[in-house]
Amino acid sequence: MQKMSMMRTATILLAALAAVILVSSTVCLAADDRQASNIAPNPSAEKAGANNLPEGWSYYQNTNTPAGAGMTEKVRHSGDCSTFLKVTDFDEGVANTGLAVGLTTGYKGPKAIPVKPNTKYYFSFYIKGEGFTRKVTVRPWTFKADGGGRDHKSIPGVKVVPTDKWTHHVGSFTTGAEVERLVLMFYVWGKKDRDIRPGAIFYVDDVYLGVSEAGAKAEVPAGSQPKPTTRPAGPVRIWDVGKKYKVNYFALYRAFKHKDIWKQVPHGKVDYKFQGDIAIENDFLYMGFTAVSQDAIYYKRKGQAIAGDILYRCRYTKQIKLGGLIKYAGRAKYVRILKNTPDEVIVEHHGKRGKHPIVTTYRIVKDKPWVQVRSAGKSSEKAHMLGLHGKLRIGLIVVEDGNDFVVDSLRDPAKRYAPPKGRLVIGFREAIKTPFMYVMTFPDFAGAHPYFYCDSGPGGDTMWCAQGPGKLGGLETPRKWDGCITATYVRFANQKAPVVIGAPTHLHNWHRDHPDRPIKKGQVYTSKWKPPYPGRWRMTVRIAEKKYDQGFKYDGKTKFPAKYFSKDVYDGNFTFRIPIDGHLDYVIMYLYDRTKDTPAGILTPMDQYRWTVGKK
Repeated sequence: MQKMSMMRTATILLAALAAVILVSSTVCLAADDRQASNIAPNPSAEKAGANNLPEGWSYYQNTNTPAGAGMTEKVRHSGDCSTFLKVTDFDEGVANTGLAVGLTTGYKGPKAIPVKPNTKYYFSFYIKGEGFTRKVTVRPWTFKADGGGRDHKSIPGVKVVPTDKWTHHVGSFTTGAEVERLVLMFYVWGKKDRDIRPGAIFYVDDVYLGVSEAGAKAEVPAGSQPKPTTRPAGPVRIWDVGKKYKVNYFALYRAFKHKDIWKQVPHGKVDYKFQGDIAIENDFLYMGFTAVSQDAIYYKRKGQAIAGDILYRCRYTKQIKLGGLIKYAGRAKYVRILKNTPDEVIVEHHGKRGKHPIVTTYRIVKDKPWVQVRSAGKSSEKAHMLGLHGKLRIGLIVVEDGNDFVVDSLRDPAKRYAPPKGRLVIGFREAIKTPFMYVMTFPDFAGAHPYFYCDSGPGGDTMWCAQGPGKLGGLETPRKWDGCITATYVRFANQKAPVVIGAPTHLHNWHRDHPDRPIKKGQVYTSKWKPPYPGRWRMTVRIAEKKYDQGFKYDGKTKFPAKYFSKDVYDGNFTFRIPIDGHLDYVIMYLYDRTKDTPAGILTPMDQYRWTVGKK
């Protein structure tokens, strides 16, 4: 009897386990189906397009209803962003506007989403908002093959009043016999106060459009990150921007506003005669060469340039020494194309300052967020050193078998700092919305002899950051302060070894805590911050002899002696046992290398280093 009871129990447990496995498998398959069958462009609004809208989305305005639409990182269901539509005013007391997934003017859609006639489609979305008592109508607006023949009424769609909670909605429809394009429109119509309050806003995220009912119904976990895309990297392209911009720094920022006149140099062509300034582009960056200013690298995120750094190609006129007399290669005298394929571009840059010509080559490949720079030309033209005009607060040299070498322009007096040993250079870019780090790598540390030019204090250069007030130690930095690490310099060892400059612009690949308190030897500090993805992280702790007390008005002279202590972190838990008494000033945490669990799309400083020295 006992045996039979045990057998029945086992049978029930196996059945329950099978049911759990079946449900889990069904959920996973539905999620995979959602991703594979989704034809909505940029469905999680992660990639930026024109006018602050997500790439592939558009904004419709029937009357003169003042409204705003765009991307935001402050409110999101998953990933880093969502899209919003805000009604800021009314036209004769009425709002008449909409947000579209797909490209349309609201009247025509020649670039709307391609679909098949007489086919059943499903759609779903997440929405939240406030200020609406009348429902937002979500339905397909369909078009013929040429983008004409708008039908914006015959499909009922889904109607919803946005609330302060994310809600998931699913709908379906069948296309007509002549329908070959459509957009998914979130349409707003209503009277002021009765239906819609001024300032009413809704957010949309995680849109699905496709032929899979299971894909439409599959829910996206709140706070999750979109699966890394399996889309192959786009090609490297050389652009003639069509105009020579007469600005001293970052001329491409002007050119970005006129990309409609850019012309791509056809792949394979190396004897092209440029009419304007020059840009080289891959998925991660632009490299710009102008007739007036220094070369510059522009880092991209979600398709948009978010920051730029000037590059100094330097030649010593007498002897090679720290702080010796150097000449910088200024404007581009001319640029010669050496290789021009979708996978790789190499150009030779000829610059000149006075009587000193300086020649370097630049190499950019399609799937890496970095640029390889080499000294080139005749012996009298070769560059000795490369400088990156980064304007940083903090620069760091990774010392794998010890404690990192750190220079802080808000703590350390103005001078040049050259570390005795290390692996590579990291500079921490401080900004409210787009914090990231740049990386400089080279085959041989001793030959590269990197150093930071720290220009602290009121007599120094100005540190520019994202606008907005905030705390001293966090990423919420003020608009500017006096003093910064103006530039970081690295030698071309023997004028032969390359220097590679990169910027993995994944958000939150570094973070800084600012405890700013006394601490005793043996106490344990634990950060509340959690990294967004697994990997080999490093934790570097600054313990000072005394509290820093000059705020953003550092005089650039007073010494605030401190020691730095570093350790590797693999489990995402940043804890540190304090080795000495002192003042715990701040703690830097940054992604250094990958582990087997690091997503393939997340690139690390050590990925760049291995590429630099020819290792996979």
